[in-house]
Amino acid sequence: MVATIHVIANQITVHEQIASLQKEQVAIREELASFRAETNSSFRVVNKKLGLLSNDFLQIRAEQDLLDQRVAQLEEKKAA
Repeated sequence: MVATIHVIANQITVHEQIASLQKEQVAIREELASFRAETNSSFRVVNKKLGLLSNDFLQIRAEQDLLDQRVAQLEEKKAA
């Protein structure tokens, strides 16, 4: 009888521990989901800024090429 009571008490303790671990797991999953959303949001911001920088770089590069051509033309006129 006493052995049965100990087994039942141990089972209750195990079930309580499992329930506690499940609650912790849910909390960790919620924190992870929040972190993932924040990280994804930050990456979207970074990607958007990189896109803007890339466009700006391409525009500056194109304008530099035009200036180089203009300088070359002016140097040819001056040499002639």
